[in-house]
Amino acid sequence: MEGGGAQRDAILLANAMAKRGWRVSIPTLQPEGPLRELVDRAVELVALPAGSLKMAIPAFRQAFARLGPDAVVLSSEAAQNAVAALAHATLPRTRCPKLLLREVAAPSIARASDPYVQNRLAYRVLGHAYRHCDRVLTLTDGARADLIANFAVPPERIDVMRANAVLDEASQARLLGTDMAAGREPDLIVCLGRLSVEKDQLTLIEAFARFLAKRPARLVLVGDGPLRGDIEQMAAALGVAHSLTLTGFQTDPFFWLKRAELAVCSSRFEGFGNAIVEALACGTPVVSTDCPFGPREILGHGLYGRLVAVGNPSAMADALIEELGKHPDRARLRARAWQFTGEAAAIELERIIAGLAPH
Repeated sequence: MEGGGAQRDAILLANAMAKRGWRVSIPTLQPEGPLRELVDRAVELVALPAGSLKMAIPAFRQAFARLGPDAVVLSSEAAQNAVAALAHATLPRTRCPKLLLREVAAPSIARASDPYVQNRLAYRVLGHAYRHCDRVLTLTDGARADLIANFAVPPERIDVMRANAVLDEASQARLLGTDMAAGREPDLIVCLGRLSVEKDQLTLIEAFARFLAKRPARLVLVGDGPLRGDIEQMAAALGVAHSLTLTGFQTDPFFWLKRAELAVCSSRFEGFGNAIVEALACGTPVVSTDCPFGPREILGHGLYGRLVAVGNPSAMADALIEELGKHPDRARLRARAWQFTGEAAAIELERIIAGLAPH
């Protein structure tokens, strides 16, 4: 319950499945945290009696045995997927539930560069796990191709979920009740995401310095993480600290996105790119790196936003200058975001479950 985007959209997917009549439970090692308030009352939250993820294998095994073959287990993120697969493998196929492992990263890149060591280690066994679970789910065609080419996962074992649970009903209702053009702050650029190497805010700061050499603006970084000190140091060195705000972690992704003239994503790689969808849902135009794998697919290969090369501050600065101050079709951007809701993801998951062969 202290996680980020992958945990948040898993919770919203669980909520949507429960609303569609499924009996849903979420096992967790951390029952307390900022994400707990998102869990719907219809979803059972189960605190696992384990102090660490690797110690949770016996608890998972017992839970799987109790569930039996009529249940479906959905796991997300590399380390959790490896643990779920190990627990699942110890049970006879006739006694264990169907296992769906959701790959939420760019796997071949995350294998070497994921910020969490447990995920990097997990990718050493996930090729085998992905080949033997009931189905692997990806959020993008790019991740599917990556698993086939670099992890030898059979194509027929992979399903692409064409929707991700980024928006829930409450968020949609709240955004529908606002004027998308009202409250915008002139020349405000917002970047939403963890302050870490894979999000590459350092390149963004360098791009912003080039931007400020040509016109004034304000950059707000929403999020926290290990890169914060480096970002502050670079901003001071480049003389842009006076135009930069670091808000720290925020539970509400829409507060700043509704005020921004432009949203930016500077990532080196993404599992999907929830922040891009959240920006579009506010009617806020997006400039994003064309990183593997989510942004290009969310932005319709450039139809719904601007794509630039990864790690190129000059190209990023040019794109920000060209896009800031344009008059976007905000309704069109929101309509694109509305394709990534909890209900849409639940319908996709039901389609995948319906296609599973019985044990």
